[in-house]
Amino acid sequence: GMKVKAIKYQFLQPESIDFVIDTSAENYDLSDHFAPSAGVYTIYISPGVVIVSYDAAWPSFTTGAQASGVSFVIVNRGQILGMGGLGGLAALASTPEIDTKGEDGGTAFEATVDCSIDTSSGLIWAGGGGGGGQNYVNPQGPYSEPIPRSGGTGAQGFAESLGGNNSNGVDYVGAGFAASGGPSGPGAGGFGIGKGGEWGEN
Repeated sequence: GMKVKAIKYQFLQPESIDFVIDTSAENYDLSDHFAPSAGVYTIYISPGVVIVSYDAAWPSFTTGAQASGVSFVIVNRGQILGMGGLGGLAALASTPEIDTKGEDGGTAFEATVDCSIDTSSGLIWAGGGGGGGQNYVNPQGPYSEPIPRSGGTGAQGFAESLGGNNSNGVDYVGAGFAASGGPSGPGAGGFGIGKGGEWGEN
């Protein structure tokens, strides 16, 4: 049978380019570099460029504040990677109603105007959402001890996303944290532990 020894990829550029992004960046705002008058413009992101965020609250790439009537054709040959969300806190006896939800995954690409995106030879991956912390469980019986609870694990994303605080049932002192997530995957979670999401999974 036929054996494939190597595959050569050709990164085709569009015939007309209005602006090129050829340097890796963090929290890239297109309007800080290219903010034209009304019209349709082609933006080319070169191979090897990696655009990221270290905070799930901020998009890795945004088209930013553009004039009315502007739209873009985005030709992405690089990587735009969102940050994974933090794991949620475990609940305590003193705050049983605490919101134990994990943090939402970070946006990779934010379009503030109409955009057509060609990412056939590139990546746009949002961060995963952090796992939820365990709810408080009321001890049963006259001699019951507080029940330890686990925080949610961190999600998959561009950089390390921390797991939430574990609790000993009373406070967080000495209880540690759930597993962190990162580029290779979300933090591992055991039985009943809220596990963070993979790329783009909230």
